[in-house]
Amino acid sequence: MEKSAINLRSKITKLQLGTPAPLFSLPDSNKEEISLTSLKGKYVYLAFYNTKNYGCLEQIKLLKDFEKNYNNLIKVVIISTDENFDDMLKLAEKEDYKNLILHFGDSKVVEKYAVRSYPSYFLIDPEGKIVWAPAPSPKEQFAGRFVELWRDRRNKEIRKQAENKKKEQKQGKDGKR
Repeated sequence: MEKSAINLRSKITKLQLGTPAPLFSLPDSNKEEISLTSLKGKYVYLAFYNTKNYGCLEQIKLLKDFEKNYNNLIKVVIISTDENFDDMLKLAEKEDYKNLILHFGDSKVVEKYAVRSYPSYFLIDPEGKIVWAPAPSPKEQFAGRFVELWRDRRNKEIRKQAENKKKEQKQGKDGKR
């Protein structure tokens, strides 16, 4: 009974804001395993792509430009759902796309992220939690929305640091009396 309740809760909260992003470990173009946990510390923009989809072909250029402009804040990760990974690697070469591309292989990553169409996007925060599921595509002004999100988060961090500093200073003064 308890196990079925946990399973039900997991299904209901899957991919909701603030929940842990589904973990994965997938091979890159060098056949090295890359895990989601290895990408912690930066925002991760997951893009599920298939070379047989026109939208994917069209938006890879936008992804390339986006990551070039914001690579210090975010890691763009394409997860190729092509049966033949070489198809995606050929497209990346043709488009001069040099960023991280992983292959879904026989993993359940597509199912874990409930991908129903291509391209599909997800934004994960530096702690590995879902921010947007689905996330806007590059054509849907993702860059502007991401920068706004990043600024809001950074401003909150700065305010919190200032509050903590004030508390420390107050405690220091109270301790001297």
